Amino acid sequence: STVTGEVPCFATAAASSRTVALVPCALTPLASSEAAALRAALSGRLPKRGHALVLGGDTGVGMAELAGASGIRTIVAERDAARALERRASLDAAGLYGHRVTVSHTPDLGQLPFSDYFANVVVWGDPAAPGEDVAAEMLRVLKPWGGCLIVPAAAASPFRSEAQALPLAEESRAGLVLFTRGPLPGDGSWTPQYAEPGNAGSS
Repeated sequence: STVTGEVPCFATAAASSRTVALVPCALTPLASSEAAALRAALSGRLPKRGHALVLGGDTGVGMAELAGASGIRTIVAERDAARALERRASLDAAGLYGHRVTVSHTPDLGQLPFSDYFANVVVWGDPAAPGEDVAAEMLRVLKPWGGCLIVPAAAASPFRSEAQALPLAEESRAGLVLFTRGPLPGDGSWTPQYAEPGNAGSS
């Protein structure tokens, strides 16, 4: 397309011009029993921009609905290939897939294909607690200094054991437990650009 919004078309023979009307895709609300609970839990916590990761259960649909109303980009990690295809289709029909939400077929949630600390929000949607390997991966990708981990109350035990080491601040909202991650161990703070008088660039 051009800066004027025109889309040039080329043909081997002369053709009559025609007008094509572009109809914007409406964001169809996605039905989810967990959407209301997630909204209540995340009230005032969703960043204007950032990334969210959703694992386990059917919370991916509810989180996708939240992503449709916010500036965060959501990744749904789905173990089952068939369910991953179904979720992609439903999100695409709602006008959310691709630019707001993506679905990653991830057979082993204990080895997530994502970088450290990338997620502002991590959601576990299964009422059963994740295994220790999955819980460790969820914490690995959670952003320090304010990253929010959301789990059902019955699934919170694997994360409480890590609360002191990380550290994690815990609170309960709408039947969910929210863990807010603090600074990394050994993290320092400074006001000058290069940290200290010797300009070491570290504390």
